[in-house]
Amino acid sequence: MIHVEPAPKPDTFDEYVGKPGNAIVERLLKEYGRSEGIPRKEFRSLWTENRETDGNSVLDDLIDAYGGMCAYLGVYMERTAGCPTVDHYIPLSRDCGKAYDWSNYRLCSLHVNSSKRDWDVVDPFGRIDGWFRLNLYTYKVEPGPKAGECSPDRMERTLSILNLPKCVKGRGEYLKRYWGVKGTKLPLEELRRYAPFVAAELRDQNMLNVGDVWTDSDQ
Repeated sequence: MIHVEPAPKPDTFDEYVGKPGNAIVERLLKEYGRSEGIPRKEFRSLWTENRETDGNSVLDDLIDAYGGMCAYLGVYMERTAGCPTVDHYIPLSRDCGKAYDWSNYRLCSLHVNSSKRDWDVVDPFGRIDGWFRLNLYTYKVEPGPKAGECSPDRMERTLSILNLPKCVKGRGEYLKRYWGVKGTKLPLEELRRYAPFVAAELRDQNMLNVGDVWTDSDQ
């Protein structure tokens, strides 16, 4: 996991999601008398509904804003694969008031989103430099040199998601392609585009291929 810089709220968000969503939240608060534990079925998924003006949804806005990158895994997701989803960093079950809040949305792979559930995990929008390290032999994410800045429970929950079997396998595939294990080597600039966390770890651990040079102009 690497830090993700929050994108500004789209101009259309309040009209199509914020305002109607706040009306839903207000009704639910009156009906249930609490902000936690409200059944998910009570929330209208405004974040995936297409706008009449351009046919896009908030999910499309997130994909455009973050370049199709999963906030937690730091890997690119194809839009047409049905993989990108809207994750509520603070889950609906814990605070209904965050259901229609742009700042609470993270672009996330379906596999990670369904596994995260209502857990309290590390926020990719936070300052997390040095919290995570990639084991280049097992392809698993491990606590980094500054992991002590994070609570042990939150770190453990986050690692359990980052190290789901499919996620570990995906990182391994990128590393093998970059190192040329499966034929033609994946260029560094492409690795940075499609798997920036993996690329950054190779740089930090001095494991870039011979001749590859990391420059800011590659970003």
